[in-house]
Amino acid sequence: MTTERKNELCIRLRAYLEQNLDEIRYSISPELLPKQEPAGQAEAETLVGRLRTYLTRRADPETFTAHMLRIIQERGLREADVYNRVFMDRKLFNKIRNDPTYKPSKRTALLIAVALRLSPEETRELIGRAGYVLSSSSKADMIVTYFLESGNYDVLEINEMLAEFGQPLLLRGE
Repeated sequence: MTTERKNELCIRLRAYLEQNLDEIRYSISPELLPKQEPAGQAEAETLVGRLRTYLTRRADPETFTAHMLRIIQERGLREADVYNRVFMDRKLFNKIRNDPTYKPSKRTALLIAVALRLSPEETRELIGRAGYVLSSSSKADMIVTYFLESGNYDVLEINEMLAEFGQPLLLRGE
């Protein structure tokens, strides 16, 4: 990236962050950011406005926790059955349930998807709300996807196959 392009992006990003980070503040060393110059400010504001509009239209307020709880309710499941299916600690499940902004690890999000017996599409939707994807370039993700597509939600079998292929396990001996 050229210095000019980097400076341009820093100016735009700084303007965007200053206008939109009311709840969270990041500490950025001032020497890392170029001084804001009046030239190009109108263009940056236009980009920021377009980006703000785009994000507003795309925003989905349902969090991982809210989505998980909605699925449990819609399917008439008991919470204890969900966390017990995948040998999840009740304290961890309660932590997820009681904190609407909780972001589980990808491993935990996948365990919940298996416990809820979600399809691959439903799993993508759920884990996407925590910022994760099922990637076709990840052998571990493909193994989990295979089990979801097959309708096999036996977490012990999934774990065994992950181990067989030298992949990180969903269940660990914690």
